[in-house]
Parts: sequence; C-alpha cells; structure tokens
Amino acid sequence: MRLNVTLLAALLLLAGLLGACNGDAGNTNATENGQAVGNAVGDSGQAEDAAAADTGGQDEPGDEASEDMAGDDDAAGDGETAQVDLGEGAVVTDSGLQILELTAGEGPVAERCDTLAVHYTGTLASGVQFDGSISRGAPFMFTLGAGEVISGWDEGLEGASAGTRRTLAIPPELGYGSADKGNIPPNSQLLFDVEVVGVAKRPELPNGPNLVEAYEEDENGLQYAVLEEGDGDVATSGDAVMVHYAGWLEDGTLFDSSLNPDRCEPLTFGLGQGMVIPGWDAGVTGMKVGERRQLVIPPELAYGPEGYGPIPPDSTLVFEVELVGIR
Repeated sequence: MRLNVTLLAALLLLAGLLGACNGDAGNTNATENGQAVGNAVGDSGQAEDAAAADTGGQDEPGDEASEDMAGDDDAAGDGETAQVDLGEGAVVTDSGLQILELTAGEGPVAERCDTLAVHYTGTLASGVQFDGSISRGAPFMFTLGAGEVISGWDEGLEGASAGTRRTLAIPPELGYGSADKGNIPPNSQLLFDVEVVGVAKRPELPNGPNLVEAYEEDENGLQYAVLEEGDGDVATSGDAVMVHYAGWLEDGTLFDSSLNPDRCEPLTFGLGQGMVIPGWDAGVTGMKVGERRQLVIPPELAYGPEGYGPIPPDSTLVFEVELVGIR
C-alpha cells in the first residue's frame, strides 16, 4: 500500500523528531527514511519539544563515556593505532570483523528487523573503557539491521539468542571511521563485550483484524481486547514505548503498518505525551512488554470529522498492537 503525499510528509516530519531522541547513534540513518511513524500519529506539531526532549531515554553505544570512566581525550591520545587480535576461536568475517562467542544462547535467533535488548561494555584497544550499559541500569534496545547502530554491531550480533555473550573486535570502517567522537579517537578499533538479554522477533503482517468475541470498554468508548498476554514491564505515561502495529478501517482495508515490507523498525513514541492519537495513548497504557492487543478506536479518539490521508472522516479504526519494548 502507498500513502498519499500529505500523509508521507507528516510521516517524514515526525520521523525527524523521533531521530532526535536517539542521539548521534553509531549510524544516524535510523529514521532518515521517515518510516517509523505510521498513521497512528496525529498532529505532531504540538509535541515537538516533548519528542526531542525525552522519548529515547538511552544513549547509543559509544555516544559518551560514563563520568567515572577514564577515557578522556588525553588518555586516549590523538589516534588509536593499536589493534587487538581475539585469537584462536574467533571468527573473522570478510569485512574484517572479529567475533568470539563466549557463551551460546538459546531461544529465537536474531535476524534483520528483530529487536534486541543487550548489555555491553566498550573499550579501546588500549584498554580504556569508553561506554557501557551496566551503569545506566537498563539494557540497550535496538533493531538489528536497521542502521540504528554501527555496522559492526549489526553484523556481529546477527544469529545471537537470549543469553549469548560475544566479544566483537570492530575495525574502524565498521565503527566510527575517521570521525573524532571525543572519547573515541579517529580510526579506532572498538572492542565490545556484549550479552544479549532478549530477542523480540519481528511479527508477521496480519491478514486482517482478529475476530474478538468480547471487548473491554473504557469511559471514552475505546474498546480493547488482549490477544496475547505479555510478561514484561508495564507501559506507563512518560515511557518511550516501541510497538509494532497494523491499522485497518472497519471494512478491513489496511491503511498502515510498521510491518510493511519496506519498513523494519517498530514505532517508538512517548506515551501520554500527545504524539499519537488519543486512542493509542489510552490503549497502549497498561500493556506489558510482549503483549498484543486489538484496539477499536472511535472517531473522537482518532481523526474525527476531518479524517487523515487515506482515513475518511468519522472513521472507526481497528489496530493490532504489540508492545516490543520500553526504552
């Protein structure tokens, strides 16, 4: 399905806002294509400050060292020329990436467009630590192969499962190249010890809405039904949530989905901050990570009498939503 020009322009605008939330990632192309928004977003102009301020809640690997790390510019020098060989047991790919698997995981295997949660420590070849997730108290989440992280991560974590531990020796061309990242000098080999905490497989695009025998209904007329229980954290207002979704008109016409073939990342937005239609803010609040819900959203909680792009005026919308993670 192709969206019209008006809708695509709105998608590109909000994708730019969401890109500001992710910082200067190892590769900042994550949202350049404007694909991570979808029709679930209403008039995003009022939410610009909130979107830029705090919808990501995490640093990308290598963005900045923790305050207690020793990796200042003087310690690192003007350039890193030392190289570490991971030795026997390491696999060296055609790109020069070294991968040493320390612990095999179990469960679903990570493929392109899956969402990974990982803990990691990053050091230079000199042994200076420049970044790590442990001190932040939460794993780092990203979509594999979507350009959200440096190329060495996308290549080096493919095929991992929950519990996998790998050491990656990433050559400069798969890291930050000749760029000066402050605590990471130009042309640095990067060493990462990465433990995969979880792998969320990208769902298949549903053929249509599910047949639901009975819905719960709130005081505003939003109807919802749990299709699959989750067992993770509960989404609350202010969280930056990651969701996959598909949206239909009442006649079953699909108007948008994060699972379309030309898209890879789940949609990330600030819950309860007016970045999406009111029916989404209400319907996603209280979901657990891993949960799937079907939402039936009346026009007054969606696009009302004006409609939006391919959505006619006064349309009731049906969404299947899966909460992939909370950043």
